[in-house]
Amino acid sequence: MNKKYNLVGDRRRWSGVLFICCCLLVPGMAQSEEFQTSRRLAEFVPHTGDIYLRTANGNYDLYFPLPRRIDVDQLELELHFTNSIALEKPRSVFQLKLNEHTVTQFYLDKHNPQNSVRIRLPKHALKVGFNRIGFEVTQHYARSQQDQHVCEDSTAPELWTQIDMWRSQLHLQGAYRTLPLTLADLDVLFDRRAWQDQQLVIMALGTAVNEDLLQWGSMISQAVGLRIDYRPVQVQFAPLFHSEAQPGVNLQESYRKQLEPYLKNADGILIGTKEQIAPFLTHGQQVDITGPYLGLFSVDEASQRHMLVISGQTEKEVTTAVRTLLNKNLPFPNGQQMIIADSQIDMSEVWAEPYLVSERQYKFSELGFKTVSLRGTYVQAKLVNFRLPADMRALESADVKLFLNLAYGASAREDSVLNIYVNDVFERAIPLNDVEGGAIRNYQVNIPARSFQPGLNRISLEPRLIPRITNECLLEHDENLHIAIFDDSRIQIPEYSHYVEMPDLKLLARTGFPHVRDKETLSGTIQVTDLSADTLGAAWTLAAKLAQVSKHPLSDLVMSTELSS
Repeated sequence: MNKKYNLVGDRRRWSGVLFICCCLLVPGMAQSEEFQTSRRLAEFVPHTGDIYLRTANGNYDLYFPLPRRIDVDQLELELHFTNSIALEKPRSVFQLKLNEHTVTQFYLDKHNPQNSVRIRLPKHALKVGFNRIGFEVTQHYARSQQDQHVCEDSTAPELWTQIDMWRSQLHLQGAYRTLPLTLADLDVLFDRRAWQDQQLVIMALGTAVNEDLLQWGSMISQAVGLRIDYRPVQVQFAPLFHSEAQPGVNLQESYRKQLEPYLKNADGILIGTKEQIAPFLTHGQQVDITGPYLGLFSVDEASQRHMLVISGQTEKEVTTAVRTLLNKNLPFPNGQQMIIADSQIDMSEVWAEPYLVSERQYKFSELGFKTVSLRGTYVQAKLVNFRLPADMRALESADVKLFLNLAYGASAREDSVLNIYVNDVFERAIPLNDVEGGAIRNYQVNIPARSFQPGLNRISLEPRLIPRITNECLLEHDENLHIAIFDDSRIQIPEYSHYVEMPDLKLLARTGFPHVRDKETLSGTIQVTDLSADTLGAAWTLAAKLAQVSKHPLSDLVMSTELSS
C-alpha cells in the first residue's frame, strides 16, 4: 500500500524551522497576549431553561472546556440562584465542586432567597479538556431543636433551589501559552474547546482571485468548521499584493508588514501556488515546496500565533493540499512541514455521521450512547442523539420504535417511571412498578414519526424513582433507587419517502439541504455575486456552517461567480 504522505527531509526541515523562527516573526506582536472572555452556563448544557435542585439531596453536573493553548490566570463563576422560602438555615447548604474538589459552601436561607455570588475557581483543580462543575444541595424545611426529634419528608415539594443558567456565567482571564505547534496539532490550532469564536483569516494574492481560490477557501472553511464542531466560525479574506522594488525599501520588511495586521489577533492561513506566495515566505520554505505542501509555523517570539501555509507548484497541487485538510483521520506528522504524496482517502467514510435509514435497527452504542447506571429520585436525563434526512416524509401513522434494555432496583414505589422525551417534548413513560425490581429486555416503545424533525434529534431518558417509604419520621432508604440503561438498546426508523417543499431557508440552516442530502449526494452551487473581500468572507463562512450542520464536508460544492445551468 502506498504511503499517504512524505515528510520533508529531516535535516532540511529542521534547519528550515530555525530559519523561519527568525524570519517569519511579525513585528509589534506582544510577548504575552492576554484576554478576558465570558460564557453563560446555558451554553454548556444540552437544553434550555434553568436548573432545579430538588429533594433533600439534589445535584446537577455540567461540563465546560479548557483549550490547551490557554494559560488560565483567573477563572471565576458568577452564580445567580433562588432557593425556596421554606429552607431552614443552617441545615440547608449549597456545595460547589470542581472536578471532585470542594470549592466552597454556603447556607441556603429562607430570609434571603435571592442570591448572587462570585466564586474564584482554584487553578490547581483545572485540567485541559472538559472540567466538571458539580452543584450539590442539602435542603431541610424543619429546624433542628435541642432534645426534640424533628421529622421531615425528604421529597417534599418545597425543597428546591433554582439556578439561573442565563445570568450565571464563567469569567476567564488568561493568556495564550508559549506553545509551538506541529501539523499533528491541527485540532489544537482549530480547537472545539476554545471559548472565543473562531476567527479564520485566509490570506492570498489579491490579484489571483479566481475560481480556484473560491474553491480553496470553501474547502478550508469547511475543514476548520468541522474540526471546531459546534463553535461559530467567522471567515475573513485578506488580499495580499506584490511590492515593487524601490530604492531604500526593504522588500522583505514590506511583505512582513502586509501580514502584521492579520496575524496580530488571530492565526492565519496563507494559500496560493509557490510562485504567488513566494515573496511572503522565507527562502527555506520556498525550496521545500516541491509538491502539494502544508506547513505550520509560529509567527511571534512567544509561539502564540501561527500561520498555516498551503501551497504547491501548480493549482492542482494546491487543491490536493487543501483536500488533505478535509481528511480528519489522516495521521498528520509531528513536524512543521509535509509534502502530500497520496491523499486519496474517501472523505465520506472519514467524516460521515450517517443519517438513520428506514427499516433498519441501530444499537444505541452506534449513536454514541454508553451504558449508564443512575441512582436517586431526581437525576439528569441521559441523551440519545441521531440525525434524520432533511427530506424524510413518513406516513402519518408511522412510528419510530425503541427497544429498550434496562434494569432497576427493588422496593421502589409503584409510581416510579422512566420518562421519554423527544426534542424536549414528553412522549411516553415506562412504568417501573415491580416492587421486586427487574431486568427488562426489548421493551418496545412506539413514538409517532411526526414527533421527530429533519436533521439532529434528541431522545431524553429521564428516570423518576420514588422511595417506597416516605414517612416523615422513618428513615428513608434510597440506596435501592438504581436504574441501568444499556447501550444494546435499539431504535428503528419506519419506512419513509423523500419529499420536501422548497425553498426552505430554515431547513437549509438546520441541515444544509439541498446542498447536502445524504453522504452519496453532496453537491450544489453557491453563486458569489462579486469578488470583494467581504463577499468572499461571507461565502466561505456559509460553507463552513453548511459543513457543520451536515457533519460532513461538501466535497462537490461549487462556489462560482456564474450560475450553474
